[in-house]
Amino acid sequence: MTRKSWILFSIVGFLWGIPYLLMKVAVADIPPALIVAGRTLIGAAILIPIAMKKNTFMDAIRGIKYVAPYAVLEMIGPWILITSAEQEISSGLAGLLVSTVPIFSTIFSSLRGDHSVWQPKRIFGLIVGFVGIIALVGIESITGSSNPKAIAMVILASILYAYAVLMITANLPGVDGIAINGVAMGITCIFYTPIAIAVWPSNPVSVEAISALVALGVFSTAIAFMLFFIVIVEINCKSWVLPFTLVDVFPIAKYCNGFVLCNMVCIGNRGTQIIVPRGVIEPLQCWQCVIIVRELF
Repeated sequence: MTRKSWILFSIVGFLWGIPYLLMKVAVADIPPALIVAGRTLIGAAILIPIAMKKNTFMDAIRGIKYVAPYAVLEMIGPWILITSAEQEISSGLAGLLVSTVPIFSTIFSSLRGDHSVWQPKRIFGLIVGFVGIIALVGIESITGSSNPKAIAMVILASILYAYAVLMITANLPGVDGIAINGVAMGITCIFYTPIAIAVWPSNPVSVEAISALVALGVFSTAIAFMLFFIVIVEINCKSWVLPFTLVDVFPIAKYCNGFVLCNMVCIGNRGTQIIVPRGVIEPLQCWQCVIIVRELF
């Protein structure tokens, strides 16, 4: 990868790391269905014109029988589950739970016949990460500081995330990702618009909530996907199945007891998970931060 690719890659990592915090801010005043409808409206409004300019929009339309299920698995289901769950749990815990995606991705890949995913280092990394998540969720549940139902909703969203990308890459490997996601966002927006209208807030919505929703749609929904596929072109990747990972950064105030949990799957598809002292990685002042590497499977 070139220096430009790494820079873009890092930006995408940041943009895909902050939506949990933005959702937490937005959901304080805005119903989850309206948040999903709003962010996908913004995302579709940005990505679809780009796909049309690239002459790839119709390819996604022709593959609608796969794009529609992808929209359900990647957006309609997970985004409402996570946004609703963040009414009960913190953005940091939501981000931690989403880090289980590589575990489910590995399982689904194996079930589809790709047994190469069971490399010793990767298995070790997944086990360590899984034990860490179980320990964290167990502590949170026992102490009563988190809602088990909300935790289950985020884990379900992670399962859907894991299967969605595997499904779409297997069935539409040559179709532009910007076009696919633009159309999927349009489908999601259409699906949630009637619900959003029905639950439209009667009380005034804060500027902070509106700003969080706009930022969620522009940066973490549209621009993040756009830059992601630019990176794919930069490194001449033939599909979305990349041999490396995406670093997601989440602000987190009370987890890890002064440590940074680093779930890292290295270049070459070899995985490891480590815990390092907080001082080693501290991108946000006055916060403990968890760095989660979310695999781009």
